[in-house]
Amino acid sequence: MTALELKDLVKKYFNLTEVTEDIVIKDKKEAFAEIKTADGSVTLMYEGELGVGTVLSIHDSEGNVIPAPAGEHLL
Repeated sequence: MTALELKDLVKKYFNLTEVTEDIVIKDKKEAFAEIKTADGSVTLMYEGELGVGTVLSIHDSEGNVIPAPAGEHLL
């Protein structure tokens, strides 16, 4: 089931209507990057510059993006 099919199913089940608005985002720049750990076992994702204290994320076994475990990650 795709995300769109799930959305339509929920709307139908709860008898919902969709509110639409025209939203314009100008000059929004996001920089995401990925880097592997030293042993190559995990790919860490981050936004902005990489350094001490940078918030890191990983993909779990189901493909969801979750925060990386706290600790030291050798790159």
